[in-house]
Amino acid sequence: MEYVKGTPYFCDTKKRLKQYPYLDKDASCEILIIGSGIDGAIADFYLSKNHDVMLVDKNRIGFNCTSCATALLEYQLDELSQDLTQYLSKEQILSTYKMGQSSISKIEEFIKQYGNECNFALRPTFLYTDSIFSKKDLIKEYNFRRENGFECELITEENNPFPFNVKAAQTKRAQLEREVADYEDEIKNSEARLITDFNYNASKFFAIPLIKRGFEVLKSAKDEGEGIPNMHASSIEYILKRGKCICGCDLTKNQGAVECIQHEQSLLPPQHIGTEVRMFRKDMENALSTSNMYVDNVKSDYRTWLKSQQSLEYCRKELKSISDKIVGFEDVEKYERKRQEAVQQLSRFEQAKVGNHDAIVRLKALIEASEKEIDKLIVANEKNKKIQRYCDYAQAIYDWFKDFYDRQEKEVKDDLLASINENFSKMYHGSREITMNNEYKITPVLTGDKSELAKSEGLETVTNFSFIMGLVELARKKAMKPADEDLANQPITEPYPIVMDAPFSNTDIKHIENITARLPEVAEQVIIFVMDKDWNYARKELEKHLGSKYVIEKVDNQDNHSTLRREI
Repeated sequence: MEYVKGTPYFCDTKKRLKQYPYLDKDASCEILIIGSGIDGAIADFYLSKNHDVMLVDKNRIGFNCTSCATALLEYQLDELSQDLTQYLSKEQILSTYKMGQSSISKIEEFIKQYGNECNFALRPTFLYTDSIFSKKDLIKEYNFRRENGFECELITEENNPFPFNVKAAQTKRAQLEREVADYEDEIKNSEARLITDFNYNASKFFAIPLIKRGFEVLKSAKDEGEGIPNMHASSIEYILKRGKCICGCDLTKNQGAVECIQHEQSLLPPQHIGTEVRMFRKDMENALSTSNMYVDNVKSDYRTWLKSQQSLEYCRKELKSISDKIVGFEDVEKYERKRQEAVQQLSRFEQAKVGNHDAIVRLKALIEASEKEIDKLIVANEKNKKIQRYCDYAQAIYDWFKDFYDRQEKEVKDDLLASINENFSKMYHGSREITMNNEYKITPVLTGDKSELAKSEGLETVTNFSFIMGLVELARKKAMKPADEDLANQPITEPYPIVMDAPFSNTDIKHIENITARLPEVAEQVIIFVMDKDWNYARKELEKHLGSKYVIEKVDNQDNHSTLRREI
């Protein structure tokens, strides 16, 4: 629960707040007081004289509800004595008042002994009301206290020592005028409810004696039989003629069911009046219940109407009294509104003045800074021209390199695509060719209309091989150094090997033969991981080029344990 929101007044005005140590280790005591408000502080003050006492709080000491209190100490409670009589006896009420007086006296003695750091002072207390309804209660409270020895004084309109407040009276008059209008509306609503209830329920109310007499008569009436409520004999007659019950039973084949239905028919009027009597009794019970509710509603509406009439009369008397007192006075509220408007307008002007002054200061600073920037730009003008020439030169170099790169890239793409198609044509049968976009993505299409082919695993394998071989072949060409006749067509780098893992798994025999025939022509070194079944097809073309052959064998037929054995 959030007891305190914002900064309490006493904490804000007293800047030097005492800070108590945190309980950051185990401690022992005779008496532990939890809560550091006024109650906990007083208990600590008295108990600590003879006992080892510790006062703890989960928040700052004295910073919860007590810090938000008004700091006004009164000996009476929040309720008047006549309201307390339903809880306490007269002796208990007087004892409570006296203990309150004693507590204030003890606080005064404490202040005298320890110093008045809280501006303690005794002040008169006023119990005030501007309501005509509360005047009698206030007079009763005054008489109760005077009779029991409490010093007090009753101030009325006749002995009021305070000046007449015209503004407060005019405000009160406006409030009473609103209350009069509200009570008049409530009276009209109560009267409307009374008329409505009378129109709809009066006949039942006046028939109550007759209904009760009917109950007495029906007590002696015999209503033997348990006829179906709200059922008519004609309805049962229709069911019998139809030959089918509402439950689906075929009455033409079930005489027992027909007899049961005929028995229910005998319990209904005109053969039997018991059902009608029972239903009529229920209707009378409902009417009697509605009549009782009508009586309660009428009583409630009448009480509301009567209370509103009394309140309206009181308000009108109070309104006339106040109106008579302020006759001849100017409308203070009107001048108060004008004063507040003038204060608000003056505040706006003051704020605008401060804002305009700040704006002028900012603009002057901006002008001064702009003038300095202009001077810098004039000095730097020649430098900027030189920088612009450098930028133009850099742009020209960039354009030259980009043009050179674009031409070189086009040449590389054309050579690569030609090499890919050359390899593809030697490995794939049919009128097919390869296209390649700017991102080097290759696609097999039909020769002529360039329509894309339906994908298959064999076609995809040949296409991928064509791309790889094209790259290797292009790299070999670029690695040659034709400028030197002695080194012409001799590679200047290490050979480019091709390493493949199960490349023929999803390829038909014809394409395997084509691919293996082309591989030795393109690459100086080929390393293949292949299963025996695929090697049988590739052996025809590759075995004559075979340099080394290794066999991977499982140990104890385990997938994760194998050995490598060289055959060639």
